[in-house]
Amino acid sequence: MKLFISWSGQLSHKIAKELKEWFPLVINQLEPFVSSENIKKGDRWMIDIYSELEHSNFGVICLTKENLTEPWIMFEAGALSKNISQSRVSSVLFDNLKQNDVKSPLSLFQNTEFDKEEFRKLVSSINNALGDKKISDTVLNRSFDKWFPELEEKIKKIQDEYSPTLPPKQEGDNTLNEILRTTKYISNVVARFNLKLPPDSLDFVRFSDEKTLEYAANGNNHPIFIHVNPINDTDGILKELSISKKGMDISPSTGQTGRGILIEILFYSEHDVFWKLTFHFHKGDTYVTTNIVDIPEEEAVLLRHETIWRD
Repeated sequence: MKLFISWSGQLSHKIAKELKEWFPLVINQLEPFVSSENIKKGDRWMIDIYSELEHSNFGVICLTKENLTEPWIMFEAGALSKNISQSRVSSVLFDNLKQNDVKSPLSLFQNTEFDKEEFRKLVSSINNALGDKKISDTVLNRSFDKWFPELEEKIKKIQDEYSPTLPPKQEGDNTLNEILRTTKYISNVVARFNLKLPPDSLDFVRFSDEKTLEYAANGNNHPIFIHVNPINDTDGILKELSISKKGMDISPSTGQTGRGILIEILFYSEHDVFWKLTFHFHKGDTYVTTNIVDIPEEEAVLLRHETIWRD
């Protein structure tokens, strides 16, 4: 059975690698997947990750204090919950996290604090997901009791020795490159996989019109314009960022403070329509919306050739 282990950040990554080695010791039918360990250099890593997300039978999310609101964790958690039952997605709380530290949408999943008996329940849930191939409770508990102390010791050592690497004073180029990398990743997720989301994906569909979803899901979509507002510039003043084929432009933010962060991506679809995808991050929640954009024909003629990149 495929087990997807999600991570983000250095501490979470170290823990995920230990879990990958540990789970098959207790339940040898498991095939854990950790992106950094299972994808060979040169592979199309994003396609491989998406494939694993689609075909996994159970998901474990390694949460730490530094990744509670990371977009990568949010994306993988959302993708897991859309492809498998929500009861088969569990966040494991490391780094002294407690249940009340986890906010929506991650709080909607089963959250397991990393102590022996709570973790035993998670392992039992994973075993039950095997159906007829599951091992008996007696064998499972014997195996768990044998191997858990070793895992507990390794995790404790990792957490005790971990010292977060604080980012250096941000330089303009580094900040912009990171934003560009993140927005390009988000855009590629949409463009490459054509938003193959089920109709019960309420966090997406309830804010989207049916026609846009049809275009988004059944055609190749190419980003033309990306807008991020606000961002923190090196001088501590809120700015907004625009990315297009012409390059990147930073200007004073027009957003209201306390309203979260907006990432807007304008797409050109092979159906010869323009549509916008909007991510709104606010107080730990993520809202995704789509809408058709009506662009005058004179401008549309130019924009069709202004895609930032094509994959």
